[in-house]
Amino acid sequence: MSKPVVAFAWFAAGLMAFAAATTRGFASAPALASNAAVTSLGLMAWAFAGATLSGAPLGQRLGWVPSRLPPAVLAGLVLGMLAISQLAEWLIAQAGYGEVGNLAQFRRTLTGVGGRELLVSLVGLALLPGIAEELALRGLVQRGLEPRLGAAAAVGVSSLLFGALHGEPVHASGAFVLGIYLGTIVALSGSIRPAVLCHVVNNAMATLGVAFSAPDVIAWAVLAGALAGPWALWRTWLQARAAPPALGETPEPCAGSEGPSDPP
Repeated sequence: MSKPVVAFAWFAAGLMAFAAATTRGFASAPALASNAAVTSLGLMAWAFAGATLSGAPLGQRLGWVPSRLPPAVLAGLVLGMLAISQLAEWLIAQAGYGEVGNLAQFRRTLTGVGGRELLVSLVGLALLPGIAEELALRGLVQRGLEPRLGAAAAVGVSSLLFGALHGEPVHASGAFVLGIYLGTIVALSGSIRPAVLCHVVNNAMATLGVAFSAPDVIAWAVLAGALAGPWALWRTWLQARAAPPALGETPEPCAGSEGPSDPP
């Protein structure tokens, strides 16, 4: 059995172990954030370990390269992520599962938190998972499978694993949908940086929205994302069509971008 296959098997086993660890209930925001931080550090370790087998520089193998997307497109992608995330949560609630599973536990634990607890929650639930999960799922898995299976299948596999990582069916279903969106961004842009940005901002907004009970702000974000998200994906697709990024290569600037800036 080849080294990449062995590495992928161990990686998948590690994902399941981390997923099992996240299904426990937590009575405080720091405990919840600490568990998420430990899981994130483990995912980072898996991503770096798997990437070393390719022989390529870690940044190139994992897709940590500049996307060259203009700031307006990045903002549109972020708003699209917020819209999909809130729509998925609304559909889960309409289906009668809003008060069960990890999402309900998340709301109960974080409602009304502030100060140091809120800061710890933002680091443990937004920043670290947003980086680690993209490195592991979109960087290591998706980009590793794309040359063999094609972009669509690679996005599908990474999204299934992304859902499984979240530990239980209700949360996993929403995560799978978000994984398709994030995977599409990575496949088109050739970089995981825009996906990291979308992921971190989405998790941060979810944390802040629960802590401060700000449904009106979230509703406006959903409306803006429904308009800006498709436009931003279209612009990202135009860039990929003009200069399709190869695995590990830095895409060329898309039309309308100026200067040698290096956005996420």
